[in-house]
Amino acid sequence: MTRPAKTAEGVSAPRRAVAPANAVEPAPLPTAGIALGMLWALPNTLVGLLLGAIGMAFGARPRVRPGDLACVFHHWPWGPGGAITIGNVILHTGDDLDVACATYAHAAGWGAEPAVSLALHERAHVYQYLVLGPLFLPVYLACGGIGARNRFERAADRFAATGRGWWPWPAPPRAKR
Repeated sequence: MTRPAKTAEGVSAPRRAVAPANAVEPAPLPTAGIALGMLWALPNTLVGLLLGAIGMAFGARPRVRPGDLACVFHHWPWGPGGAITIGNVILHTGDDLDVACATYAHAAGWGAEPAVSLALHERAHVYQYLVLGPLFLPVYLACGGIGARNRFERAADRFAATGRGWWPWPAPPRAKR
């Protein structure tokens, strides 16, 4: 779950997300991999769609975002603010996912970090769901749940800042030839 960036006065400040100078456009995933990943994540996505449908009765509005491989329910009526991803569904309390948000490390006071794109942060979680499918939530919770110590959140922040590194574990070292 990600929260909008705060001003010096502590008030939420929805800002347009601006890609950092060192960011690269995320590489597209292979089409076959996306299709298999979406099928694998389908149980989670169905839960997300059910929650979105319930939210619609209270003002949530769906919008398909093909670039994020997700259906976003804007104006989600519950929660502390920001967004949460469930499969290929993003439940968002605001009206636009393309805003800047604080990183988890910044919010935890681990240091000053520039705000990142909320849309890219949530896209990283969609990618993580495509790989882990129904295993995502148990593994995510085993890694500490919502917070700066969770490797899934740190990876999503890294991806939102740089366009790379959405997977929460480092790649194994390559064998030297």
